[in-house]
Amino acid sequence: KLMQPHIVKEILYPSGPVEISPREVRQVISPQSARILSAMMVNVVENGHGKRAGVPGYLIAGKTGTAQVPIPGGYSETRTIGTFAGFGPLPNPRFAMLVKIDEPKTVQFAESSAAPLFGQIAKFILDYLQIPPTR
Repeated sequence: KLMQPHIVKEILYPSGPVEISPREVRQVISPQSARILSAMMVNVVENGHGKRAGVPGYLIAGKTGTAQVPIPGGYSETRTIGTFAGFGPLPNPRFAMLVKIDEPKTVQFAESSAAPLFGQIAKFILDYLQIPPTR
């Protein structure tokens, strides 16, 4: 579902607070496709290159991405951009996040740069929101 972006939870007026509720814009893919894609992304974290993005006790979905840095005439053989996009916890996600690391110095692939940072931030969010483990 495409949701209207918003940051504010409530507006405080002298007459009292007004809560801002999420608003669905439209369904962008079928519920069945969303379930299949979510399961594939959970598999990346559970069994694939995104293991370091996981948080024990939770189902986290995500995908790594490693890109070469463009240079004149082509792409660098040594400079990369690492990304990890994901959400969690399943079955009722409370956050979505993208971590992007430009030109990590000691590693080449996102599984060793962006994925671990995603996992650390995800754990912080889950603890901060006091979300109990889902498994």
